[in-house]
Amino acid sequence: MTATLRAEVDREFPKNGGKSVVEVVVEPLVKERQTRRQVVLVVDASGSMDWGVDGTRNPPDGEAKMDWAREGMLSVLDELESDDLVSIVSFASSSEVHLEMTRWGDADQQDVQEMVAESDEDAEIHARGGTDIYDALVEARSQFTDLSGSGIVSRDVVLLSDGLDNRDLDDFEDLAAEMSVDGISISAGGIGEDYKEDVLLSLTKNSGGKPAHIVDGDDIQGFLEDRIREAGDTIATNPTLRVDFGNPFYAYEEEQAVFAAPSRQSVPLSFDGDDVVIPFPDKLIAGEEHRLTFEVLGTPNQTGITYSLADVKLRDDDDRTIATASVEATYTDDPEKRAHIEKEREAAKVRAEMSEPDADEAAVKDQIDDLEKQGFEDTAEKLRADLDDIEDTGDKIRKSRVDQDDDDADDDDANSVSIR
Repeated sequence: MTATLRAEVDREFPKNGGKSVVEVVVEPLVKERQTRRQVVLVVDASGSMDWGVDGTRNPPDGEAKMDWAREGMLSVLDELESDDLVSIVSFASSSEVHLEMTRWGDADQQDVQEMVAESDEDAEIHARGGTDIYDALVEARSQFTDLSGSGIVSRDVVLLSDGLDNRDLDDFEDLAAEMSVDGISISAGGIGEDYKEDVLLSLTKNSGGKPAHIVDGDDIQGFLEDRIREAGDTIATNPTLRVDFGNPFYAYEEEQAVFAAPSRQSVPLSFDGDDVVIPFPDKLIAGEEHRLTFEVLGTPNQTGITYSLADVKLRDDDDRTIATASVEATYTDDPEKRAHIEKEREAAKVRAEMSEPDADEAAVKDQIDDLEKQGFEDTAEKLRADLDDIEDTGDKIRKSRVDQDDDDADDDDANSVSIR
């Protein structure tokens, strides 16, 4: 079994009809097939990459941001298997491809490593001008090749940048979403304090990648090594959940699935005939749990009978079923009770809104007030504390996926992304 799938309904339905919430937990266990990695390393080569992270123009040897990037890229190359494919792109005002997508076992590995490591004024990868992240990502996208029929393929762009790209945020969102459809994730490391956080968050959020805030060479190396190892542990790049409702249950077309882990996002439901299809915003990686909820409506029915609410199937990129679960439900005469799953769902919706790069602070506060009015006082108090912490620090990426491990230890104390 590649993954386990658990699903449960929040509470009994009222006999006159009404709604409940289904929670689904997916735990990818182990890979049953080999994962082949396609990785494009995209490194900022703008002039400021020759500076120190504190803005020092002539830092000591080995302390320039570009020096850290070189060391990080070398660590990625050390992790590659012979059958993996890799490309290297640098960018400033324009992009330059230093290594076309190449099977690592066929590459002149020593030449590639020497090219990456070279740091004198004649180095092939050198700091040289402005910052055009968008153009670099378009170039990176063109490097990917069709490996259909090759088993599991993880397609990843890993971006390092310390600067700003003033293109509209919508352009980045659209490009990331298009790349996600192609099965390509974008993970982005922002170096120092001057990068444009909204851009990096938009890229990662819309493609299923991960962001990082980087302040030293160890951060870069750890970020890059984690991404390449996760690529090797990928079980599915574009998983979906298919929900086949039993009579008398259904979902509204305008409803959304709310993901609470590993990232916090709301995803519109889509329909295939009578089935609901929920695309996952993140890849399935061995050992990384996914949690989501969606609302279900039940028509009036008898009490004292157990009904089949839905059969739930987890599908991989090849539309293979890799895990299944069944959900049952009953009806009751008792008044509705607010239940744990609904509380978690409402909190996850607020945190998903916080994580939007262009989140509306006033709207988030209104949502928290609404939760308090519904009787979720403790949850509202914790969300306000999260929001205050974000406003005080003004630090988006450090309050997002980077601190997710601490967040998972106590969901109610979760940090989110800043609102400015």
